[in-house]
Amino acid sequence: DGMRIVKDDPGQPPCEVLTFIDYKDYFYSNEKDGWTHLTIPNDSEKKYVDITPYKGMVVICFIKCDWNKCDDGDVRNTTSLQMKVNDVDVVDFTPINQCAILKHQKGYVFPSSNNKYKIEVFVVPAEMGQPKHYTRITSMILF
Repeated sequence: DGMRIVKDDPGQPPCEVLTFIDYKDYFYSNEKDGWTHLTIPNDSEKKYVDITPYKGMVVICFIKCDWNKCDDGDVRNTTSLQMKVNDVDVVDFTPINQCAILKHQKGYVFPSSNNKYKIEVFVVPAEMGQPKHYTRITSMILF
């Protein structure tokens, strides 16, 4: 299934400055969803944007938590969050602030599928008695 896009702005002020990230929506997946996916660029983007061939480096950004304190169930690591790009397993995240460069066994450049990249996400279920796992991704960026 495709990843859900969710609008959630508890207490976030309205965005008045173009460069201020307002976090009004994000892609959401939880431990009950199984594998979810999103393909970028999508067909709508290809209609309106000149899509030149990408190198294949993928960066994802997670929602920024208040005071940098995320809930216990909000997962952002390869132990609790499994990912694939065009069927290649992601083995590590190289963090950059609230974002991460995805890495596979042979490096950072993922193979293209006709200049498209299918990003798959699986949220590993929490252990009994632990908060339910979920992830909130605000952006997926291709280089």
